[in-house]
Amino acid sequence: MLCTLQAHAQDDGSGPDWFITPSIAGGYNSVQGTMFVFGLDLGLRTDSGIFGGVGGFYAAGNHPDDDREMGVGPFIGYAYPIVRWFSVQVREDLDWVDQRNPVLVTGTTDTYTYDQQNGMISQTYGGVHFAFSRNFGISAGYRGVIGISKSSLADGRSGFVYGLTIGI
Repeated sequence: MLCTLQAHAQDDGSGPDWFITPSIAGGYNSVQGTMFVFGLDLGLRTDSGIFGGVGGFYAAGNHPDDDREMGVGPFIGYAYPIVRWFSVQVREDLDWVDQRNPVLVTGTTDTYTYDQQNGMISQTYGGVHFAFSRNFGISAGYRGVIGISKSSLADGRSGFVYGLTIGI
């Protein structure tokens, strides 16, 4: 996401080009608490600000053994440059996910287990991106998640994300 993993390196304006963008993001949602996301995007960016491709990600929250989300799928987005180093962006992902939802088991000591689910989700991201160079930037925005195959896949997974991108 994130995000998400959710931004790309600054375009140099020379026309359409391919990109590979590894990303690291951190955020918060009500299921995972503080979460970290590692992603990789492969796609094409046009000089008109439209970009798309295929991406994959791995996310884990406060209890990584019992709380994780892995996904892969196509994405499309649009980046509008305000100035050369600052843009606003929107991105839509359709991902097949395999996720573990943490479940608190109360007793003499509180422990966690998980409920495993998989299916299709829709992730919509909107945010801002600051490019420090052509290949390095940070982003901040909101990730909204909707379960397509099961509504429970999206329960509590929406939230704010902050990211670091390294373009190749």
